[in-house]
Amino acid sequence: MEEALAWGIDPTFMMCVWLAETSLWKYLKSAYNIWNVGNNDRGDTKDFPNARSAIAAMTATFNNKFLWKYNTLDQLSRYGNKTGTIYASSDSNWHNNITKCMSHVKWEYIPDDFKYRTSMQ
Repeated sequence: MEEALAWGIDPTFMMCVWLAETSLWKYLKSAYNIWNVGNNDRGDTKDFPNARSAIAAMTATFNNKFLWKYNTLDQLSRYGNKTGTIYASSDSNWHNNITKCMSHVKWEYIPDDFKYRTSMQ
């Protein structure tokens, strides 16, 4: 929670991204590779010295030079961003998993254009 809040990102969003990225813990590559941070299309992963540094890397990704300008869930994948830089290549699965997860955790409907940032950095 502290890392997400420090980067101005909704902690529930980060938790649900973690769940979506790891398919409920099925694909963790190493003890500290939270969320498979560092994966690429070849399947390589990046190890981290501790869990907190992996979480910091994940939150930093959403504020990198490509994604910093996005504020809503639908902008992060091909679901709502057909031509721009994206985080997730899926046109439905990733987005649907995130909105459903957040809706369950928050006990309220999370729309496609939910603002996942708590503040702009």
